[in-house]
Amino acid sequence: MFKEFNVKFEDVEILGDGTDSLLEGTEVTKVVLRGENNFSSLDSTLKNCNELDTIDGNLNLKDVTDIDNLLEGTELVTTVNLVNINNENMSVNNPFPNVNEIGLGGDIYNKKA
Repeated sequence: MFKEFNVKFEDVEILGDGTDSLLEGTEVTKVVLRGENNFSSLDSTLKNCNELDTIDGNLNLKDVTDIDNLLEGTELVTTVNLVNINNENMSVNNPFPNVNEIGLGGDIYNKKA
């Protein structure tokens, strides 16, 4: 029904428990992340967003403690750009199962290489 529907997060500041399962199971096609995002948890945030193919902007993981299953079941997203990866104890169980290219602080890493 909402196959062409786009959701944009622009200059979002989220305080508290995070965005667990926020868009799980939706048909969102694009998510835009800009600005300083104060997430604490992104557990299953985009899980099973079957139409999602683009994450535009930077996903700031500076204070995030949990990104378990972030893109599980989201097969169309193949590239993710991440900044501020400085957490020693962050839980990252199966966060990007289908992503082939990950940008970390300006450096590109290819899982197939």
